Amino acid sequence: QFVHGIGGGRYDQVTDRLMMRHFKLQPPRFAVTTATLYFPTAIEERRVNLRPLLQEGRRLRHGLLNRQKHDLVQQIATLPRQSRQRAELYVQMHKLLAGETNTPAMQLWDQQFRTAQDENLRQTALFDRELFYALQPADRLRGIIEAYRGDFA
Repeated sequence: QFVHGIGGGRYDQVTDRLMMRHFKLQPPRFAVTTATLYFPTAIEERRVNLRPLLQEGRRLRHGLLNRQKHDLVQQIATLPRQSRQRAELYVQMHKLLAGETNTPAMQLWDQQFRTAQDENLRQTALFDRELFYALQPADRLRGIIEAYRGDFA
């Protein structure tokens, strides 16, 4: 039996048919599995997740003026499209929103987000799922081989 990663599952299906049709041989059994091993130095790291920070930024940007913004949106919706009054209210609303970007809460969020983006960029190589297995320490590879042997024995 051959065990390989998810990328080889399709390959084995094709080669199995080839072996049966052209060579009249019964192909060996195979199993598809995945075992992501990140770069060895990533073991002690916690991966940055930008999604909660993005949600927090959106909540800050759109929540600070919630009532006032809601009222302006309602007024804008009642005015005819392409009208001067609608355009003026739209600009007014965005000026208010732009002013909110200078609040201490938004400035703190912006700094946290920039720091997290930098860390996310730094971690890109550490958490790459396509890392060549030979870059892993031999004892780490032996450990996963033994775990598979135990599961498939």
